[in-house]
Amino acid sequence: MSSPPDPLATSDDLARFGLPQEALDALELRAPGAGARGLAAGTAMALGYLSGRYTLPLVSWDDAVRANVCYWVAAQLLTTLGAHPDNPADQAILDRATAAVAWFRDVARGLASPAIVDSAPAADAASADQTFCVTNPRRHWIR
Repeated sequence: MSSPPDPLATSDDLARFGLPQEALDALELRAPGAGARGLAAGTAMALGYLSGRYTLPLVSWDDAVRANVCYWVAAQLLTTLGAHPDNPADQAILDRATAAVAWFRDVARGLASPAIVDSAPAADAASADQTFCVTNPRRHWIR
């Protein structure tokens, strides 16, 4: 069994992009470890889209990836707490999650290009391991 991938966002990112720290603290009191499980699920969701375009594991990624993972995770956690779609603040979080999934689809299709470095070998590194033979055409000498 392989180890789980590194999370694409941290609990600090979740507080920065997803839900206020007070809400995350309240969630941890009600469901210890929910934030970490949410981030693992958000990472799995995102990598499902990114794996079609990038070679996993990813080496580095930008805040756009982190934020969109957190938007999705925040909606999942809010649903766990009991989201109220008639509450404009809750609905905004749910709408951001929908937009995040659409963004990951756009990345997978090549319509959006976050700053991601994947683990694919560089083009020059791939050719450095290959052997090439160069020959000259036969010359026809006249005496």
